[in-house]
Amino acid sequence: MGPRERLQAPCRTRRTDRRGPWPGRPRRARRAGGRDRAPPARPHRRLRLRRRRGGGGVGTRRIYSNTGFEVLAAHLEDATGYDYDDWMEQTVVQGLDLVDLEVAGSPAAGYRGSIRDLLAVGRELLAPTLIPEELWREATGVQFPGLAGILPGYGRQKPNDWGLGFEIRGQKDPHWTGANSSPQTFGHFGQAGSFLWVDPAAGLTAAFLGEKPFGPDHVKIWPGLTDAILERFADRGGTVR
Repeated sequence: MGPRERLQAPCRTRRTDRRGPWPGRPRRARRAGGRDRAPPARPHRRLRLRRRRGGGGVGTRRIYSNTGFEVLAAHLEDATGYDYDDWMEQTVVQGLDLVDLEVAGSPAAGYRGSIRDLLAVGRELLAPTLIPEELWREATGVQFPGLAGILPGYGRQKPNDWGLGFEIRGQKDPHWTGANSSPQTFGHFGQAGSFLWVDPAAGLTAAFLGEKPFGPDHVKIWPGLTDAILERFADRGGTVR
């Protein structure tokens, strides 16, 4: 396994000027004539999102969508006045001391980094420091309970529970986590053949960075790997890579 592999989570290389976990004033662009104005939004992203929107209505079925994460990034830019990459750098990357990241592609996929940084994200999700506990519970709790849908690689699940961006294990079968994973386990796996899961009941987070794209071997191996991790480390808590 190489020192850097593709991740399915947005991150960015560090900057030397550290700021707090939530930026204060947004950057301002200078208007001709000396007046300040807010930095412009990214029209190319908005146009692309409008073209790609579709699917069922809200609350009718569970549809995994990279577009949803791009929409989130656009809303964040509107709310903060920051470019998404800058906001991520100042809040998440610096806040968690992530150091090995390479940014490429959309906010939904394409970022690259090390197992060290991925586990730092896992530790934050296990015991959050950047967001209030109430928001963490909302993000890791089931949204729109009872919705069915397709879990990529594992077929139709009913229900197909998700939180705010995180897939929740619940009672899904088959599943990429272990048979002994708690229903509260949440995380994400990607087509790059990597995963990150957090099991609050066991007090554990684990990460896997693969060298091959997701396929039948991952479907076969991952559940047993997770059960072995839980059996060996669940009493200790912490992180596993």
